[in-house]
Amino acid sequence: RRDGGQDNNPGNNLHVSGLSSKVDDRELEAMFAKVGRITKAQVVYDPHTRESRGFGFVTMETPEEADAAVTALNNTELYGKTVTVGKVCIRKLLHYLVLSDRILG
Repeated sequence: RRDGGQDNNPGNNLHVSGLSSKVDDRELEAMFAKVGRITKAQVVYDPHTRESRGFGFVTMETPEEADAAVTALNNTELYGKTVTVGKVCIRKLLHYLVLSDRILG
């Protein structure tokens, strides 16, 4: 395997859960921009209803910035909801994307 057998995050991909339905991509990006440089911030929406599914993904520029974001933002409150921030396990992310495409696609 190209990843040396590791299923771990290369270090800069984050999963964000517990998001209020009021949070959009721009607000998610702004939240993380306070901590470091962002490559991408995306809230996940239901493809049929277009409603937020309450979670998203953020890619930081570096693993160090991702670590800082987890430390600074995990278990913080946004719009009255506690937000959880953690590193993404690539295998779980790919499984989710394949499964959601089968169910929702």
